[in-house]
Amino acid sequence: MQRLQSTFFGLPVVLALASCGALPKTTERPSLGLRYRAVDPVDWAGDRTQWLQTTMAKAPVMVDFLSPQSRLVLTVENPTKEPLQVRVGPQSGAAQGAAIGEVRMQRRGGGRLEGSSGYAPFLPRSLVTVDPECQAVFYIDAPLGHEPRVGEFAVILIQVGPRDAKPEQRLLPIVVGSPLRSELR
Repeated sequence: MQRLQSTFFGLPVVLALASCGALPKTTERPSLGLRYRAVDPVDWAGDRTQWLQTTMAKAPVMVDFLSPQSRLVLTVENPTKEPLQVRVGPQSGAAQGAAIGEVRMQRRGGGRLEGSSGYAPFLPRSLVTVDPECQAVFYIDAPLGHEPRVGEFAVILIQVGPRDAKPEQRLLPIVVGSPLRSELR
């Protein structure tokens, strides 16, 4: 009952955030009942059903599996003094030309960047530049370019590095499930 009350009372906050443009503006909201979870992640720390974190090219990389804004939220912070190049997308299998989510550039810690256009769709493994002291927040709803199905498996490839160097990469194997299913606990 307490969970129902907190969900009910949290609804006005979500609606208020949506009306002022604080949530991603996808044309079609995902069915958030379906969630991703990591499957045997290597070189990641955290809880495979809720969050993961790692460091790549001196940049903290965090994955949130429980965000109310998207099925999977991946944040890459740039604490360095040089721009970082970031690519995110499925290792294979995505439809070419289909956006897999949205990306938002912001100051580290969440402040809005001056001159930022807000949320922008991003294509699988397209190059995103993260300026020093900034972060890129990727809202990933459909990593394979289509609405996911329960039990569907994908491997997300994340590459991070300075412009003139070979990027570090991590693989993030994920599977689609429902948070109500017992195997996600």
